[in-house]
Amino acid sequence: MSKFYGINYENKLRLRLSQHAYDTLMFDAKILNIENFGTIINKAFLGFYTEAESSVSIRLSEYESELRQALSSELEDVDKGEVARGIIEKLLSEKEKALMDALPHPKGAHVDKVIRIRRDCEYILNRDDVTCEDEYYGKDNMRAYVQALLEEFVRKPYSFRERCYFHDEVKEILSARDHKHAVSITDENFTFLYCIYDIIEDESSLSSYVIGINLSLGWEGRPGTKFKSIRLSSVKHAYEIEHMHCELNKDQIKHIEALLEEGPPSWIGSMETFANTEVEIWLSDSGIRSYNQNAYKRPKYTRIGEDGHTYYFNCLETWLFEYFFPFGSEAYLKSPRYLAKYFYENYASPAWIYSTRYGFKD
Repeated sequence: MSKFYGINYENKLRLRLSQHAYDTLMFDAKILNIENFGTIINKAFLGFYTEAESSVSIRLSEYESELRQALSSELEDVDKGEVARGIIEKLLSEKEKALMDALPHPKGAHVDKVIRIRRDCEYILNRDDVTCEDEYYGKDNMRAYVQALLEEFVRKPYSFRERCYFHDEVKEILSARDHKHAVSITDENFTFLYCIYDIIEDESSLSSYVIGINLSLGWEGRPGTKFKSIRLSSVKHAYEIEHMHCELNKDQIKHIEALLEEGPPSWIGSMETFANTEVEIWLSDSGIRSYNQNAYKRPKYTRIGEDGHTYYFNCLETWLFEYFFPFGSEAYLKSPRYLAKYFYENYASPAWIYSTRYGFKD
């Protein structure tokens, strides 16, 4: 049984969450195919508690260490030591007040849920640096602490929350990168061996992607070497292989950076290379407004023609198709012809269905 008040002998905890917090956590659980609400709560806590402003004792401990390091010479001085300690005490008091004032206190509709605390969460909650939170949350302190942490957590963008849910996997992947080791990554279907470049958020902050080279297909220029990205949420297991050294060379890093400059991380690995052909697309006034407003997976143009409506691109053709196809008549391919034909065929197919079924004609 936990030292914290608010948890029973079965390691169950009753939480009262704002409607917004509950809806956000349920949204995340649906995206990640997590059926048990308690699982998403435990994952959120494990991945976020060390960074949360709601972890008042942890924040104050870090702040005190920073102050003591900054005033180390004064603290060792016989004449200045007392003054330095007084300064630290005053600053810590101000910091504590700021942290407590910033704790979320949502009002309005709420949802009551009972969840089971996992063993690893219970272990953390019983650690001395965490049990100190009872100084700041009072009676029923565990419930108040976890509720405050979750209310803070749901204010973060999804890409941040996603990293927290996959805290263990992210830790292994980044450790492998920093120590120049290979990492084994298992997704829904396969297990890959990777040399890691980084974990990159997409432009719209909807998700993060693990980017690197799939060593399972070859290495150092041998046939099959492939740059690859994998969505973080699809990672089931990841572990660092400490005995296997791997390091991206300058050319490989430069190539990945060029790919990221041209398009979103999700496209890396969808094709081996970018098309060399320059693509020319005409946009209507409405099409230009849509292009400027819709930033998600938006391809970057290389230049705009003198008419102000012709945009030039040099990137993945499949990417251009995915982005511009929904524009309909507000965008059309001027060149190359084979890509224009591909657009035509994809527009013509559903048009033919409606034409034959209902007898519609131009």
